Amino acid sequence: MIRGDASPDNPAIKNYFEQRTKQSRQIGEYPQAVQRVIQHQQAPCPNCGQSLFNGEDIHIHHKVPRQQGKTNHTAHLIALHLVCHAQLHR
Repeated sequence: MIRGDASPDNPAIKNYFEQRTKQSRQIGEYPQAVQRVIQHQQAPCPNCGQSLFNGEDIHIHHKVPRQQGKTNHTAHLIALHLVCHAQLHR
């Protein structure tokens, strides 16, 4: 929902709406389960701090391993870049 006088036609905030549209399209390229994690997280990569949408593949990581009793529920997962995910497992 767009509030107040915010509008995609407003030149002062045009970049914001373009970025938002671009991210929505990029999220749509992933399976539904991954989309839910990305939307729930609404944050940059927790490992490197960069935007998840910098062109790198996005991977899903369990905050607590499943072997320790956690499920695949969105609250137990985080989205990060492929390289960042590999670094966590080193």
